[in-house]
Amino acid sequence: MGAMRKKRTIPRSRGAYWILGALFLLLAVNWGIVFNAHSVFVQPVQEALGTDRSAMLLAMVYRGLSAVGVSLAAGGLINRWGALGVLRVACVGLVLSFYGMSRVQTLGGYYFFTSLQVAFTILSGFLPCSVLVNDWFPGKNATAMSIAFMGSGIGGMVFNALCGRLLILKGWRETLMVLCWILALVLLPLAFFILRENPQTRVEYAVGPQVDAPGIWLREAIRTPQFWLLMSSFLVLAVTMTAPINNMTPNFQDLGWEMKTASFITSIAMLGMSLGKLLTGWLFDRFGLRATALFSNLTMMICLMGMIQGAHALGIAFTILGFTFSAGYVSMGVPVISDGLYGRKDFSRISGSFQAAYNVGTMVGPLMIRPLYVVFGGYAMAWTLFLVLLSANFLIYWRTLPGLMAKGDEDLAPSPEP
Repeated sequence: MGAMRKKRTIPRSRGAYWILGALFLLLAVNWGIVFNAHSVFVQPVQEALGTDRSAMLLAMVYRGLSAVGVSLAAGGLINRWGALGVLRVACVGLVLSFYGMSRVQTLGGYYFFTSLQVAFTILSGFLPCSVLVNDWFPGKNATAMSIAFMGSGIGGMVFNALCGRLLILKGWRETLMVLCWILALVLLPLAFFILRENPQTRVEYAVGPQVDAPGIWLREAIRTPQFWLLMSSFLVLAVTMTAPINNMTPNFQDLGWEMKTASFITSIAMLGMSLGKLLTGWLFDRFGLRATALFSNLTMMICLMGMIQGAHALGIAFTILGFTFSAGYVSMGVPVISDGLYGRKDFSRISGSFQAAYNVGTMVGPLMIRPLYVVFGGYAMAWTLFLVLLSANFLIYWRTLPGLMAKGDEDLAPSPEP
């Protein structure tokens, strides 16, 4: 368990909120495009490359492999080069990967560039952003983190709708070039000119392990059963939620909805996810780790039941409602639980380990979906299996997570500027 932290009052800083806004915008563009708007490209790319849905699902396996490898390395990279240094290089790489994707002619090229996109998005995504949030907002930072992280959902909503329209008007290659320009014009100025480390905590919180910070080291955490149970829970979380996110649009297309309608449903779900992140942050700060995890797990099950019945209006409503209240936990669970249980002494490596387990799940999910889709001709059997897996997570959360966060945490307030 993480060490108790002394309560302290930290003056508010206007500059810290500019950083929070910049992180919101960064995640809206990079995560919103690469992960939350990915599903709208599945069918157009499949048709253009002359392949089938099974081969497109295999792309998710390669994306998962890329995510696992990068997540395991990310903690060490951040400790060595700092969150901001890693983020800047990744933003440049992400722009170039979209340019390369727009030129692919083969399925192998598609696999290569989609894997690169995932790698660079993770290195410019939730992990470095959570380090910067911890840097500027020490204490009860779940609410601050939820504000930054809700950008990914807003971006998913915007880019699902935009890409759905552009794909019809211009085709997938030109749509990718439009996204390439958006990434360049938004991410590069943010990374190189707006975002910065907090000078007051740079040595302790932004670069290197936090030797004097409260908490424990990764080598201590891995000796506890709690750590490995949580690793398995994050794997299940990824299997049961990221596959539906990435296949939401094709799921509704298979159930008879036109692409424009299916992408609109996904866009509304992404808007719900953004609002849900604010709720998730508040729940973490108000009710603690266990209650928030259990609530999110239940609403994930509602989302999956809605996707099974997505041919009907009630199924769509259940999908959007369940997604709204659960998807925030998908992005916030790893950093908040890492910080809440193990502290900031070795936050980047512990969080990176949990993220790696999560990303193993993003690889396992498509492997499970692919044969079930082929055999049963749809996604319903996969979603049913995922409901069973989520039931197991209830027991893990009840066993490993405390009922309430430790008293004495600081109020949400950023560190002062010099």
